[in-house]
Amino acid sequence: MTGVVSNWERMDSMVPYAASMFIVAVATFIYPFVSTLLVGQLIFVIALGLFFGSCYVVVTNVTLRFVDISYMSAAVGLQFMFGGIGALVGPVFAGEYQH
Repeated sequence: MTGVVSNWERMDSMVPYAASMFIVAVATFIYPFVSTLLVGQLIFVIALGLFFGSCYVVVTNVTLRFVDISYMSAAVGLQFMFGGIGALVGPVFAGEYQH
């Protein structure tokens, strides 16, 4: 659905990209407060499932706004590299912060 919306002529591809990340961020920040309720867990899982992968659908269109087509593969590779580093290091820092 995100790909269809981002291909509309009047729709800027940055809007679905940022909106999907914003919804996932809000759901993640709210989750600790509603995690004791089954309904809260279900809403979190539904929001995460619907919007987590949406930013990957439009990452090419968004990246083309900032780099030339000849550097596209390097730019997307760097995005995924830094995302992977964040996914590996982030939980370690979050676990240490709680103690």
